[in-house]
Amino acid sequence: MKRFPALLVPVALAALLLGACAVNTKDIAGRINGQPIEYAAWMDSYRAHYNNFQILNNRVPDSEEKELIKNQTWQDAAKGVILKSRFEKCGITVTAQETVDTLKNNVPAYILSSPLFQSQQGFDRQKYLQSLEYDTPENLAPLRQQYRDFTIPILKLRQILPAAELLNAQERKLTARILRSRADIQWIAIDPAALDPIISDEEVQVRYTKDIDLYKIDPYYSLDWVAWPVKPSQDDIADAQALADSLYADLTRGTDPQEALAKHRAAATGLLWKNSGWLRNLDLDPAIYALLAQMEDGAIAAPVADSEGFTIYQLEQRTKSMSIFNTLRVPFLPSQKSIDRERPAAQRISSLATTLGLSGAASELDLTQRSTGKIPAAYDWLDDPAVIKEIKLQLGGKLKPGQTFGPVYSPRLSSWFVFEVQENALDSVKSLAEVADEVRAQLAKEKRLAMSQNLAEQILAGQIPQSGTVQTLHVADMTTDSSLGGQPAGDLFYHVMRAHYRQEKPASFEHAGLLWIPRVNSVTDDKSRQPSAAEIEALFTRNLAPDWFDTWMASQISSARVVIYQQ
Repeated sequence: MKRFPALLVPVALAALLLGACAVNTKDIAGRINGQPIEYAAWMDSYRAHYNNFQILNNRVPDSEEKELIKNQTWQDAAKGVILKSRFEKCGITVTAQETVDTLKNNVPAYILSSPLFQSQQGFDRQKYLQSLEYDTPENLAPLRQQYRDFTIPILKLRQILPAAELLNAQERKLTARILRSRADIQWIAIDPAALDPIISDEEVQVRYTKDIDLYKIDPYYSLDWVAWPVKPSQDDIADAQALADSLYADLTRGTDPQEALAKHRAAATGLLWKNSGWLRNLDLDPAIYALLAQMEDGAIAAPVADSEGFTIYQLEQRTKSMSIFNTLRVPFLPSQKSIDRERPAAQRISSLATTLGLSGAASELDLTQRSTGKIPAAYDWLDDPAVIKEIKLQLGGKLKPGQTFGPVYSPRLSSWFVFEVQENALDSVKSLAEVADEVRAQLAKEKRLAMSQNLAEQILAGQIPQSGTVQTLHVADMTTDSSLGGQPAGDLFYHVMRAHYRQEKPASFEHAGLLWIPRVNSVTDDKSRQPSAAEIEALFTRNLAPDWFDTWMASQISSARVVIYQQ
């Protein structure tokens, strides 16, 4: 059985969750726990998984992998239905203001590193905050929706579930008993740092080779490039006019902007209905202000043409000195016929660059040659992810400085590009000599822990350890409030007493940098202490396995009733 690879980026559950609510649809993929899953939403999720597979593997999936992708898509759908049901059952809601406040105080890591929010001083927080609240200059509505529909509700659910579902009567009784317990415990402590493992040069070489990706130098590259724009034909301009007129007609009839864009999804891919936020009238382009000045609040103007496309404006409100409005941009996009028409010219540029170098080709053809400079691999310097992806694939093929590649077409920028490699350090790594000490130290740490665990197993089996390798400590009256090794040991006491009361085999526990082996001599149940529900829930929840929520989610998905009609 082939293993389904992890996704490069998470596939949002929002579409599938919304699809599960569309009970009147005539075209559904199936039902999960009785809830219908809209076929179009299911296909959107499937395509996202499929595309991620291609990005990760640089190939299309085979028939078995396609089935795994379908299974993953159904698991996503089940997760969406289960989570929605739990949110409703637990009364979990999230307000728009709560969403914004959360994102203000906890900026996602990929936003912090995104080129869209970088300035010469680093992360541009003001640009981010304006985009977060007004969707301008960047539209962050999808981010807010993801946080409002899933991220924040899941965080709330994680706080509720342990006490509401996992802490059953038996667990509650056991945890309360542990909180009342006073135990006489004889401890044996093993200090891994006292052990001195031998690490051979061969082991260092093997580990270095195995973990070579850990020693990659921060990847970067540098390119020179020229662009060959593809101008839209008269037919392309006419198509843009027709699309703009159709969208305008829908909007003036009162159709929701997102519904209007969805109706024209095939032709309107990438179009956004954007809000300007409040702007001073004096700062507006005079032509735009003249148009808005003639409009009533809420009115929509007919498409306005310029040299690159059409813009539809809707005035929300105009005050004495400020205006706020919405825009929908419909650019002139070259058709495939227009793109193919310019392909031979782009190929000739690439051929000439291979012969003369890119600089020579640019000079011969009077083209402007540009340079990326030295840039990190994660930096998307061009506003087209498809081109960036192709660049990295080519560079990953070990292209050397001076080599030319292309042409590559950019749908977003309506241009063919030809590139010349100046530097390619995407796969450079530190030498073994540079990292040998680091590798040796990591191996020593792992061996010390393994040797400590082996020694603990010998002690638990009744063997007597060598003198000086262990320490002993007697604690006559230990509780959840006690310390051990200079650190609070309430959680350690919980696990020891839980194993004791459940009559489990003796075990060792890591705590305060040491490996501890307990021998419980006697236990007293302090009936005078009556732990509160809050104490019981806190101790139980704090000691759940790190992956408890994933385990719970997997059990819910495995027991879900899934009926598939089509896929």
